[in-house]
Amino acid sequence: MNGFIYILSNTSLGDGRIKIGQSKSDPSSFRKDELYTTGVAEPFKVEYSAFVENYQDVERNVHRFLDRFRPNKDREFFNVSIGQAILAIRENSTIKYEEVFYKSKEEIIKEQKRLDEEKRLKQEKIENETREIEEQRERDRQKRIIENERIFEEKQQKKKEIEPVMNIFNLIHNRSMSSGKLSFGCLLNLT
Repeated sequence: MNGFIYILSNTSLGDGRIKIGQSKSDPSSFRKDELYTTGVAEPFKVEYSAFVENYQDVERNVHRFLDRFRPNKDREFFNVSIGQAILAIRENSTIKYEEVFYKSKEEIIKEQKRLDEEKRLKQEKIENETREIEEQRERDRQKRIIENERIFEEKQQKKKEIEPVMNIFNLIHNRSMSSGKLSFGCLLNLT
């Protein structure tokens, strides 16, 4: 008959003991909650589960295999590492599929380094994007300054070009204002 062999841990046990048990149903869905009673300070955590053939026989064989690490022969708790327990299950069963939730200290350190590197690269990317945005803003600001200077120079040039015409206009205007009328002769006397 097919069923599950599982490994549970509990930080409140303190001495590193793990529980190796069996169930007809997936232990991650209910077994850890069943074991969380008033006698246990923290909930159990499913570290590993395997769907195997003859799950009851496999459990007995694994318990016998790890018997020397069993402090109480009437309980399913063992003083072995999770890695050792996983290997014992693999050696004593035909696994149809398995789920490994457990991470060793090395795996946790490796994962932390990966996360730190990911965070560093993300921060570096943000800094590079920010720098690129600031550099583009500065280039745009310089372009605006150059464009404004060009426009100012064009206006100054146009002003210089129109200045003689404006002088003539002002002269005509002033003469016509003093005589009270604008005449063609007035225009001829300007030279």
